[in-house]
Amino acid sequence: MPALEFDAPAVREPCAGDPSVGETVFARVAAPMARGLPAARGRLLDGLVSPRPPELLSHGR
Repeated sequence: MPALEFDAPAVREPCAGDPSVGETVFARVAAPMARGLPAARGRLLDGLVSPRPPELLSHGR
């Protein structure tokens, strides 16, 4: 998924002036973020449960 970048102050101003603009911006930004969350969660959990190399397990003993 490509990253989005925008000028937040330039977006906030029209959103503050017209709630329907804010709702549209929110829907367009939140939907892709919500779709990506399960994959991000899976990658995070994979990293937490992956076996560690032996040198890391014996370190600090």
